[in-house]
Amino acid sequence: MSGQLVSVLVPTYNRADCLLETLDCVLAQTHTDWELIIVDDGSTDGTGNLVAAHFQGDTRLRYIYQQNAGVSHARNTGLRAAKGDFIAFLDSDDRWMPWKLAAQLACMRERPEIGMVWTDMEAIDHTGAFLEARHLRTMYSAYQHHQMDTLFSGSMAAEAVRSMPAEATQQESAVRFFFGDIFAPMILGSLVHTSTVMLRRDRALLVGGFDETLKHSGEDYDFHLRTCKAGPVGLLDVSAIQYRKGRPDRLTRYTDATAINFLATVEKAVANDTEGRLRKQDVDRVLVEANEWVAEEKFKLRDSKAVRRHALRSLRRKPRQRRLIALFVMSYLPMTLLERVMRFYRSAKDRLRR
Repeated sequence: MSGQLVSVLVPTYNRADCLLETLDCVLAQTHTDWELIIVDDGSTDGTGNLVAAHFQGDTRLRYIYQQNAGVSHARNTGLRAAKGDFIAFLDSDDRWMPWKLAAQLACMRERPEIGMVWTDMEAIDHTGAFLEARHLRTMYSAYQHHQMDTLFSGSMAAEAVRSMPAEATQQESAVRFFFGDIFAPMILGSLVHTSTVMLRRDRALLVGGFDETLKHSGEDYDFHLRTCKAGPVGLLDVSAIQYRKGRPDRLTRYTDATAINFLATVEKAVANDTEGRLRKQDVDRVLVEANEWVAEEKFKLRDSKAVRRHALRSLRRKPRQRRLIALFVMSYLPMTLLERVMRFYRSAKDRLRR
């Protein structure tokens, strides 16, 4: 590779209380050829002054302030500003291991055809205390649909990757580096956490950035799914970041939009699959589950018409869903009666699971 400049993109919004800890993990990287682009999405907590004082004229830092427009817009602002040969995303309350960038660059050198590599992650709480070592498979339930040896077309021991930092392979025994085309299985749900990702610049340009119409959530799955469609990718199966749980999310807000955006991403991917790469059984399965999810979220909001619309879409593909049939029937009840039924529904929900 002719260059190894990594553009590290950090979107932030009112995270002054933890941002410096995140930025320090970039300063601590063993790979030192990087630029740090902080996109402040309209913070009102003195983030700009904090960053300026901490870096004191370090030319590797670029601070960009914009009016609050959401995480997709903030990341796209960073992508437009990036000059690096590689792009790495880092959320403003997560932390990297010091060897993360070096390890991912080693994977890129080993497999020049892959356009993205991501890793597993540790979970920590809001105080920084350790919670779980291999949190990726906990956070992303789509892993339950796959076996690693069949998900990817190839793999190798991480120790065999040229220039792999010893610290990366010492974290756990038998660390593997997986690679291949995973677009088809990725339709069943995201397998990638954004703060773990490194992309080649040309793959990022080909994908074209984050979809800013996906408000509040789901933009990451859409981006990573399109990245996988664009060519082979890789997973370095070791925890290279610390993902912080238990803090209020200020760049995204999780409502029924999470389910709606997941469904929209899947439907768009299916419609754009002109080459027929997706498997019919996977498409049927994910559309059943996605419409069921939206119906459940709409039921919580008492949007009866939406409940029936999405329940029917799911039931047409898989008729025998007792819990969903119950939601469909209850959506016709008057609101006063529905509230009484809801109390019964909550207590009986587990028994009604298919």
